[in-house]
Amino acid sequence: MCMKRIVIFFCVAGLCALSIGCAGKMSSTKQMSAGDPAEMHVWLPPDEELLEERRAFQAHLDVIEAEIERLFLIHEEELGFEENLRSGIQEVPPRIANIESKISSKIADENHRAMIIEREIALLNKSFDAMDSMVEKIKEVPVVARFSKRDYLKAIRLFRDGEFAKSANKFKSSLNQNPPRSIIDNLYFGLGVSYYKLNNYPQAIKQFDKILATFPDGDKWFASNIMLGFIHNKIGDKSRAIYVLDKARKTDPPENVRLLIDRLLNLIEDYGAYASS
Repeated sequence: MCMKRIVIFFCVAGLCALSIGCAGKMSSTKQMSAGDPAEMHVWLPPDEELLEERRAFQAHLDVIEAEIERLFLIHEEELGFEENLRSGIQEVPPRIANIESKISSKIADENHRAMIIEREIALLNKSFDAMDSMVEKIKEVPVVARFSKRDYLKAIRLFRDGEFAKSANKFKSSLNQNPPRSIIDNLYFGLGVSYYKLNNYPQAIKQFDKILATFPDGDKWFASNIMLGFIHNKIGDKSRAIYVLDKARKTDPPENVRLLIDRLLNLIEDYGAYASS
């Protein structure tokens, strides 16, 4: 399952990387025209051949982006299957309630004993100042929210529906719910791609950097490198994008991931001049 998710998420990252290409050439054209003050107010429209090349390239990137987003969301549908299994488990409480009804008298006796014990404990607590102090300190400890798988699935659904600001908020709230370590890099990645969709590139970079620093063996590590390369190139830092991608390629990624990185590097090197239109 991890390998499947790796492939899917790396494909997602690849899409993001590819869509940079078209943007870059226009930025480069703008920079060239700004070099000569005498030509700053002269605009030379691109010829039809250049426009056709850009339209064809953008259409190619649009198709790839849609496919990668689809692959990114497929594996999350499996979590819906898990949710259905959980709903089946809800049939268990009624059975337990039926058993409890048969032993209600024993439960009542145990509850009575528990009340007596609680009174004795209360009396003992009053006798020990140290214990009272400890209780006060325990009360001051903030309560950490319990992780909700439902909230995580909701964040995924919001992202799939294009509600990127809401999905970012859901991912952040899930991160504050003391999630299991095995899913933390997923939450950071979901938050990062939500920020990317909102064009909040500094925050997106921050989330992917956390994955690189904290989860070097996680299944989102290569995908985060690809997303960082994609974003750096999109904001005009072509050299940084190439550095990040080349570094990831040298860490012996799976063959399909290496091919994706190579493809993205070739696109940046060939069309990187379009990166920040």
